[in-house]
Amino acid sequence: MATTLAVLVAGIVLVFAGSDTAFVAPLTPGWSKPLGKGVRLVGVEEYGRCILFAGNGAIQVVLPSGETMWSWPYSKISRYINPRAVAVSHDCEAIALVGDASYKYVWIAPRAGKAVSIPIAVTPTEAAFDRTGQLVAIGTYGGTLHLYARSGEWQWTRDAMVAIVDRLDFTDDNQRLVF
Repeated sequence: MATTLAVLVAGIVLVFAGSDTAFVAPLTPGWSKPLGKGVRLVGVEEYGRCILFAGNGAIQVVLPSGETMWSWPYSKISRYINPRAVAVSHDCEAIALVGDASYKYVWIAPRAGKAVSIPIAVTPTEAAFDRTGQLVAIGTYGGTLHLYARSGEWQWTRDAMVAIVDRLDFTDDNQRLVF
């Protein structure tokens, strides 16, 4: 009985010692990247496949290793583009950019190919790629929802019957769009 009690007490002491006083190594970054003045984080692919930074007139698509995968120099197209929200396709091969409140265009820029601009009558809130990366949904501050092909071809427009359409996401089965 004394041996059983001693083993039980020793086990309890180890459990509490392991949970409260165990040494935990501090977290350290896997990489760091000097961003420079005016550069900011504007998006992350849902599963962390790439990270988006905006600044100095370009959107940079950065891999988890810290390496720049590709960039899109939006300032070469127009000095009026001021990225507010940027979506990225799941394969990190295309981005969709929504500007600030005064900018009524959405840009879809593939890594390989020509970027397309889409004029939107009401200020866009954000964009989201579907699971295949071939469709882009665009919400607006006027309560409308638009769907475009990655090529910029219009698919449909719907009145969402809400004041603002934002926080867009496609369901995992890619059958529905939620906001």
